[in-house]
Amino acid sequence: MKTQFRLLALCASLLLLLTSLSLYSLPRLAAERGAPCIRCHVNPNGGGMRNEFGHATACNDLCLQQTKKYLEPFRSSPKLTDYVTYGLDYRMLYDKDLSFFRMQTDFYLSLELLKHTTFNFTVSPANMKDSYLLLKLKDDRYWFKVGRFYPAFGLRDPDHKAYVRTVPQLGSEQTLDGVSVGGNFFNGSNITLEFYQPDKQKIVTFHSFRAGYLGPFGFLTGISWRQSQDMQGNNPYRGFPIAKSFFGGLSYDRLTALGEVQAVGKGNEQRVFYAQLGANIIDGLQLLTEYNFHDPDWAHKTGSNQFYRFSCEFFPVPFVEIRPSATLEKPRGQSKFTSKYFVQLHVNY
Repeated sequence: MKTQFRLLALCASLLLLLTSLSLYSLPRLAAERGAPCIRCHVNPNGGGMRNEFGHATACNDLCLQQTKKYLEPFRSSPKLTDYVTYGLDYRMLYDKDLSFFRMQTDFYLSLELLKHTTFNFTVSPANMKDSYLLLKLKDDRYWFKVGRFYPAFGLRDPDHKAYVRTVPQLGSEQTLDGVSVGGNFFNGSNITLEFYQPDKQKIVTFHSFRAGYLGPFGFLTGISWRQSQDMQGNNPYRGFPIAKSFFGGLSYDRLTALGEVQAVGKGNEQRVFYAQLGANIIDGLQLLTEYNFHDPDWAHKTGSNQFYRFSCEFFPVPFVEIRPSATLEKPRGQSKFTSKYFVQLHVNY
């Protein structure tokens, strides 16, 4: 198993050296379109609220074209005024036990205080997630962010249960107070430095990625490194362990592959791998196959956690997604896979 993981890490590293890309809330779109996150999102590192271009892209490209052309005359702008923009993300899950579970209800608001300066909020029924001041300079090439926001790290797979999210403690509610500075350097490379201090634990994160094209291929590559202060006690890296990530993707025609390799812990004792293969059948219909792997103790043969997920992403109308999924899961210590089924409803505006 160690040899297998090293080969996967080597492939990811070679991909990083050969290419060097960017992120969206759907990371595969960066590889498909070779474009940086800031083109579609308010947050320069992607995820969360979409700007007007991202709003138009979701309406025009991420749904069935037959329904889009009928509903286009009724589409409204996300701008309430010249200085106020809003958005939302709502997710509901229906599982095989015939139960409903609300996964996400986020309302976004962006206030333009001065030219190139906005204050941005993300509010959920439980709390206020994001609340940060964002200053963009030189035609959005450089930015400064201060307040409470989601850390920039890794591929940021939209599945909150993916090991690349749960092992380094990057859950859906994990926003932190801090400072972020970044910019577009070397003609297309996004480089960001972030500083936090939750519960008096000093944390510094370096995050870099790039998106573009190599002939007919779209690509995505990046690297993240989070250094956490060694705290006293039985759990020296409580909450936020040291973590390193190599991630990337490659797209050709209607096929897109993504991958991420992580080493987590002071001695890199936890290893995580994620892979995704997507096939765009038609605009508005995507088939996905995902593999998640986590070894909590790489130095000893204690077993690993694994699961496969097979999904269909269907956008029947603009801003509405229906996602049925089947999961085969084998936790550490079990010899057989168990199955789970669920359907998600996602409204993103």
